[in-house]
Amino acid sequence: MTGDKARYNQIEFIFSTAAVSALFLDGGLKTYLLYAYKQSEQSVERIKPIFASYKVLLKGYLFVLAMAFVCMSLWMPERILDWGGATARALFLSMVGFVAVWYRIADKPSRVFILSIPVYVAAGALIWLLGDISDTGFSIALVVPHLLAVALAAFIGFSVGRGNMCALIVHISAALKYGWPILASVLLTMVVANFGKLYAYNYLSEKEMFNFSFSQRMALIIQLGHLAVSGYMAKHLFVSEQRRFHQKTFAVYLITLLMATIVAYSAAWFAPSLGFISSTQIDTTFTLIIIYTLLWCIGGYLELYLNRVNRNSLVLGSAITAAGVFLAWVMFTRYPMISRIATAMALGAASNVMFLIMSLFIIRRN
Repeated sequence: MTGDKARYNQIEFIFSTAAVSALFLDGGLKTYLLYAYKQSEQSVERIKPIFASYKVLLKGYLFVLAMAFVCMSLWMPERILDWGGATARALFLSMVGFVAVWYRIADKPSRVFILSIPVYVAAGALIWLLGDISDTGFSIALVVPHLLAVALAAFIGFSVGRGNMCALIVHISAALKYGWPILASVLLTMVVANFGKLYAYNYLSEKEMFNFSFSQRMALIIQLGHLAVSGYMAKHLFVSEQRRFHQKTFAVYLITLLMATIVAYSAAWFAPSLGFISSTQIDTTFTLIIIYTLLWCIGGYLELYLNRVNRNSLVLGSAITAAGVFLAWVMFTRYPMISRIATAMALGAASNVMFLIMSLFIIRRN
């Protein structure tokens, strides 16, 4: 894939678009699920109707998407890869995100990989079997495995009862009432995180887009470490009635991030010898992306303490502050754009963490 930079950049653009779009497809139900579990005295049975409503939502999306694919095939076949691939992946990411929270509640967080890993393997196998990297090949690889997994979750998997439209509306209303500040903050965060790739894809050179995307791909290793610890501990941290900060858990979390950072740098260093890229891409931009990712992960961890006490307006405040710092740096500084974006991302993430720390300190004092 990395041998064809234009194709790689196109796929990165699709993935970025899908990541932002996926945030809103669940109507806030994913954000609400853990809070509803806490409010229901930690009863899984009492939150099953929320999952049933989400399955109704998935079925509706699949029907609309099927109609859209028919229309695109007839009138805009050249857009199936960009639009169809991004939409299918966005729906898949939404489903995986919701199911991941469900399995955290059930104390079986690793089970989400039963849905996610086969999809990634199947997509890679389809590309290999088709023997090319044409639009048709990539369209099939992106669309078919992702939508099959979504259909499996919507129609066959998970015995949570039958949902209906009335219950769906009730649950989405409750979810938005609780979580709209979180959704807004996540939107701001994702726009900042993907701004570099989207800007580079449209305005910068193919090489700059490739290098920026490669840096973010290596930084995903750190995010995996973040998800491993925060995902495992999310339920415990969220339902805990203690007001104190869990220092030992946070220490384990920071050690995990440090180890993941070493792995990310090592992977970038050895990537040329493995044939993934032509030369080592470790530079200032790469380091800034790593710093941004570390701070973003720490911020995500700290937000759990605000989510559990329903102080989500502070989460939105921190995201607005970070986005403001990012925008100001991009607009009012004057040096190469790609470095400017990477620096702005790191500074914005740092301001986000400082805002969250001050918020937690004030809440604890009160």
